[in-house]
Amino acid sequence: MTLDHQNIVKILAVEMRGVVEDAASSKEADVPVVVMEHIEGRNLAQFLKRTQGIPERQAIDLTQQLCQALHYAHEHGILHLDIKPSNILIRTDGLLKLTDFAHISHGTRGYRPPEQVRRSIELDERTDIFAVGKVLYALLTGVLPIEDSLDEEDPNFERIPPTLQAVIRKATTPHPANRYQSAQEMLLALEEIKLPVWSEVCRRLSNAWQVAKTWQGILSFVLVLLASIIFPILAAEDKTPLGNIREEVRASLSSDNQSATKYRSIDAAEFIVNGVPVGDITRPHTIDTRRVSVEVRVQDQDGETISDDEVVCEWTFRPTLQTPPDGGEGECRRSYQMSENQDNVRVTVVVQGKDSKLITGKSTRSIFTIFQAGEGASNEQ
Repeated sequence: MTLDHQNIVKILAVEMRGVVEDAASSKEADVPVVVMEHIEGRNLAQFLKRTQGIPERQAIDLTQQLCQALHYAHEHGILHLDIKPSNILIRTDGLLKLTDFAHISHGTRGYRPPEQVRRSIELDERTDIFAVGKVLYALLTGVLPIEDSLDEEDPNFERIPPTLQAVIRKATTPHPANRYQSAQEMLLALEEIKLPVWSEVCRRLSNAWQVAKTWQGILSFVLVLLASIIFPILAAEDKTPLGNIREEVRASLSSDNQSATKYRSIDAAEFIVNGVPVGDITRPHTIDTRRVSVEVRVQDQDGETISDDEVVCEWTFRPTLQTPPDGGEGECRRSYQMSENQDNVRVTVVVQGKDSKLITGKSTRSIFTIFQAGEGASNEQ
């Protein structure tokens, strides 16, 4: 099964074209080669080697993206079972991409829960939740955990804000019943966290003080403090004396200073009926075939097309069709057959972004279709 989610690396093809030498038989054997999409960026382990932890808001954002990827995978019955920074890719625009599903089912030390080590019970969604908690710890501290259980007396853990300590503690509890029971539940918990502005100031202040422990470094420390630590943090916060300016901290993920993720808003949606754009949906659309194909095309505020995999459509048919329409759940196209005793149907579609953080807003459109044999297809009555 292929997973199609913006936070999961897409599998483009699996081909039996690799060749390895079988030592036992001294013969060459074909092996599958997996072709995946190219990600311009680096994995999280590489990034963490260069930092002492990232800002709390940035860590929350990346963990939320990870939870969104897992929620989608779990809904489709797939566990990851080896979540760790090296299996998490960060694109240059800050978008997280999860890869290597079920590469090794026994997990990796430092990120696997007790039940995965002992294989004492059947593994489920909560196995992945444990690893997400450990990844959040690594994001906040810059330290890759080496123990399977959480050590709350770890000095690195103690400098994490209490609200995030509570999230990590619940996600990594040894007993699955006491963890978050789903990725969606952990995602909601992260969305409720409110961080004070001075939390990030104090974290950067502490890191900078480690550099300026000598009297010779104090003057430089004070000057840098105002210029590059406190002022940027205050300027990036809502409701501060410097105004309501909030910059995207995820830009620090890119050493090349690439642009941040582009946020888009749904502006318009139009119908394509049997391959013909419907210009005026306020008037009935007449067709001469009972087989109807309806497609919805969506644009953002800049007039650019929003692709099908970025939006979800909710369809309503009045009157209700006797035969269910064709098409997968969430797709923005439907085909349906009008029955012999049905001469018209009103189709209403509500279009909204799959990821509310990237595609905002929604559009509700309706079209009234009338069957009229022998009249020919027309956009007007």
